[in-house]
Amino acid sequence: MPNWMRDYVSGEGLSEEETELNMTIVTSGNPVSYEEAVKSYKWREAMDAEMESIQKNETWSLTELPAGTKKIGVKWIYKTKLNESGKVDKLKTRLVAKGYAQQHGVDYTEVFAPVARMDTIRMIIALAAKKGWLIYQLDVKSAFLHGELSEDLFVEQPKGYEQKGNEHKVYKLHKALYGLKQVPRV
Repeated sequence: MPNWMRDYVSGEGLSEEETELNMTIVTSGNPVSYEEAVKSYKWREAMDAEMESIQKNETWSLTELPAGTKKIGVKWIYKTKLNESGKVDKLKTRLVAKGYAQQHGVDYTEVFAPVARMDTIRMIIALAAKKGWLIYQLDVKSAFLHGELSEDLFVEQPKGYEQKGNEHKVYKLHKALYGLKQVPRV
């Protein structure tokens, strides 16, 4: 190995900031499974916060699975959010439905996502500038989770959050979960 390469293998010659950034990248790998995430107190806290948000929004209610219907699986997604200097800002978890298991014509009939065209946005901004209107930006956290569902959809209880004595029950969705084919429409 060339001498100049030894610095990079050993870490010698790197500044404290470079070493810290490298350690952040190496140690902040996101879990890929619930079993991996549950070992960390911080990831468990993040999952608890996601479940609290779902409960607070009255997204679902625990019930028996009606005969002839199927339940949709759910899974946890984990993401480490870094700030502008590369340090860990927060750990984000999201419970998502396995919408890829839904069949068109059986579980849903249409997929539609309303979007604003850039031409329309530019026109509104130009009109606001001409008329002297104030413009405010609004970022709605978990915006998808506020959509009311018209279909009867049932999801399994999330891993690690099964209700004792009711493990066989499912959640009937009242509002959308990420991953469902119906989400953009609602």
